[in-house]
Amino acid sequence: MTAQLLENRYRILQELGQGGFGETFLAEDLHMPSSRRCVIKQLKPVTNDPAVYQIVKQRFQREATILERLGERNRQIPSLFAYFTESGQFYLVQEWIEGQTLSQQVEKEGLWASTAVTQLLIGLLPILDFIHDQGIVHRDIKPDNIILRQDDRQPVLIDFGAVKETMGTQMNTAGNTTSSIVIGTPGFMPSEQAIGRPVFSSDLYSLGLTAIYLLTGKFPQDFPSDPATGKILWRSPNVQVDKHLANVLEQAICPHPRDRFHSASSMLSALQASNQMTMPMAGVAAAPIPETVVPPSAPPVVSQPTVASNSPAPIPVSTPPTAAATQNFVPATPQTYAPPPKQGMADWQKAILTGGVVGIFFLGGIIGYDQLMGDRRNTPIDSNDPALTESNTDDTNTTETNTETSDTNDSDTNDGDFVAGDDLPPEVEPGEIEEAPAPPEIEKPVDPPPTTTPVTPINEFDAEAIIVDWLICKSELFSVPYDRYCGKQLLTGDAYANNISRNDDKLSSVEWLENNGAFYIFEDQQIEDISDFQLDGRNATIEVIVTEARTLYDAKGNVDQNASGYDQRLVQYNLEFTQDGVWKIATYDTVEILWE
Repeated sequence: MTAQLLENRYRILQELGQGGFGETFLAEDLHMPSSRRCVIKQLKPVTNDPAVYQIVKQRFQREATILERLGERNRQIPSLFAYFTESGQFYLVQEWIEGQTLSQQVEKEGLWASTAVTQLLIGLLPILDFIHDQGIVHRDIKPDNIILRQDDRQPVLIDFGAVKETMGTQMNTAGNTTSSIVIGTPGFMPSEQAIGRPVFSSDLYSLGLTAIYLLTGKFPQDFPSDPATGKILWRSPNVQVDKHLANVLEQAICPHPRDRFHSASSMLSALQASNQMTMPMAGVAAAPIPETVVPPSAPPVVSQPTVASNSPAPIPVSTPPTAAATQNFVPATPQTYAPPPKQGMADWQKAILTGGVVGIFFLGGIIGYDQLMGDRRNTPIDSNDPALTESNTDDTNTTETNTETSDTNDSDTNDGDFVAGDDLPPEVEPGEIEEAPAPPEIEKPVDPPPTTTPVTPINEFDAEAIIVDWLICKSELFSVPYDRYCGKQLLTGDAYANNISRNDDKLSSVEWLENNGAFYIFEDQQIEDISDFQLDGRNATIEVIVTEARTLYDAKGNVDQNASGYDQRLVQYNLEFTQDGVWKIATYDTVEILWE
């Protein structure tokens, strides 16, 4: 294509690169007096369907408008000079950024120091904050898509993913458009982006791994991961990294979006915190500051509405302290409160107090004795009361003795001695002894109910993230080597039994596949939309429109057509808050097949 003239204006000088979406060329603009150099991107749709072509053309124009607006408002994003179509191909004409990509920098000059990486991130995070404010996720941040401009050494962000997604537009059998491609680079993109649901923190994840590449020279695939959390284990004694920077990067690359920084500005604030805290005041030597640890961001506090909207709830971002407030920060010396000394009492006060206490005890003893004797005279004798005998080991002898005494008293005449019945209440006939009421039965202590883990409310965004994790998990669970770990982390109840392990004589899905040597291959898994979300205490329901292509292979590698398919379904997932304090999928059912 060299020496070709496009649009009767742009002369191609050389090819800069090519990929699955098209080619990139360096060209010169013959309509400009300086023959200004520019970059031309030739983009190819994945289908030749005329109906799809018109849709792609409309979307291409929309995305070009967005790129123009971004380039005009930010000097660290290439300007868009023009866009056009020719011979069924789509072209973007953009500003040529003269400089080196981060990949070229590492290859030529070696690994970066922590200070250089910190300064790079400080230069890039405001760009991400700017594009996120426009509602745009870049989706393809990596070392090859960041150029250090030769003139001022400022980082420039190139190659936005939205236009690429437009080129992947296809139409299904139901006449609906869908994207057939996932935008991003394997290793640098997080799991939610791989399933077609990128969020703003997806860019922060990719940026964190880009910084780790500069520090280590290794790509994400070169590092092991924690089998329990899925976190990339990149830190080692051989990697010399500032600990504050390392902690910031650790949070940026958390597998789950809720554990990362929720905005570029919050990550920038955390990154600058160490430098601001250690800046000394004028004329005062800087005291050593303990190592700063960046804690994981807590998930937003969510109220418990009965029905939530279909859009994710906004995540509150705390306003970072200003530089002026942090540069002159001096920790205040804590003031210790000392209570006033106690004063002792005089001797005469002690004497009065002691005498009063003794008198109270003496008076109380007399009153208590009189009360006790009165109760004894007015209370009928219970022959079965264990307190009447010295020992309760021989019930037979005790009963006989008491009976003889009673008979003797009844037969003798009244000679002035106390006879049972003399002081009884009027309603009881003399000579009759009313049995004392049985002592109240002591209730046995009731075991407290089993402790229940307090419910942590879930919002629509986090519920969707669980479904995304499950779609990704299916490729690991239902394919060799049938890794059950992710399923155990995401499923409970019937969903766990049907997919992982049952208690009856039937086989779960993974057990059946394993026994028969069969396996699934999943492709084009995407969550298209959320139609409903409801939260009710420890249970939540979310209805999701899912597009998925699945192919079942038997032990011989043959395709089972009956269990394979490519369709779009409305699926209802029922989530449950478990005793482990985790939301998991309890059941899921297809509500409707939208197309197949």
